[in-house]
Amino acid sequence: MERTSTCNNTDGTINKKEKRCSNASNEPFTKVIYFTDRTVTPFMSCINKRLGDVTLRDFKTLFDRPGNFRFHFKSHDPEYGLVKEEILNDDDSLPGVDGKIIAWVEEDLD
Repeated sequence: MERTSTCNNTDGTINKKEKRCSNASNEPFTKVIYFTDRTVTPFMSCINKRLGDVTLRDFKTLFDRPGNFRFHFKSHDPEYGLVKEEILNDDDSLPGVDGKIIAWVEEDLD
């Protein structure tokens, strides 16, 4: 069975021809794993930017679903250890753990 993933190009367009998130072209990329309320199995994609350069706006472009959502990301807090950090500002960099971004997307019903 062939696996496919969706990858964002550096220009913001989406490339669905990529077979996997890989560094075959030596372009920087970050693997993104995200969970939604509607499924138990997470989704995997990649964004062609280095970890630390990926913003909430980049993630929203990748996610691209109608509606209002809240975005939480796995992060390391010095006091509490691993936590889910809510990111609100589109220009904020997303936290990463172990070289990837792990997110939980919740539909905002308010």
